Amino acid sequence: YAVAHLRVLYQAEMLLMTGVLPIDMRDTPVYDVLRSWRTGAYTKGEVVDRCLNQQSRVELAYMGCPQVPDIEKVNGWLLKARQGYWIA
Repeated sequence: YAVAHLRVLYQAEMLLMTGVLPIDMRDTPVYDVLRSWRTGAYTKGEVVDRCLNQQSRVELAYMGCPQVPDIEKVNGWLLKARQGYWIA
């Protein structure tokens, strides 16, 4: 789960800072770390330290984000998405 956790934290930072959600990680500063972690080349301490650092970056980006979420729009989208997949 370490790879997914770091990837999502990086994506959150970029979304907050640029308004773009990066999907392709190849040209990102976390790519090499993600690849090495995927092969098991990490320690628990390294994962915790890196992810806590990235979480701090997300929090700073969040505090500096000028956009205000449209909660009704988000909830509408979530309901539509869930209904499309969960109605039997």
